[in-house]
Amino acid sequence: MAKPHFGDLCLILWSDPTSDSEWVLSDEESLEPESCVSVGFFYKDTPDYISIFGSFNSEDIGDRTAIPKATIRSIRILRRGLYADLRKVRSGE
Repeated sequence: MAKPHFGDLCLILWSDPTSDSEWVLSDEESLEPESCVSVGFFYKDTPDYISIFGSFNSEDIGDRTAIPKATIRSIRILRRGLYADLRKVRSGE
């Protein structure tokens, strides 16, 4: 699998822990993690997590999300370099 780089548009499939505080019978269906999807611009890869962002202006990025690597099922690159391309369009290049 190709590794994403800063600014690539990515789709990340990950599992979110789920909990409840109800009393249940021991033979009831077990609780399972929720499957989640996040889409954003790739920001950072650390030993423990991947982070993405969803918004930017001329100087800053925003709407950041950090997803623990232990919960990530897959990362798909939707478009390489999209952030750089959009910044060019925004600046009129």
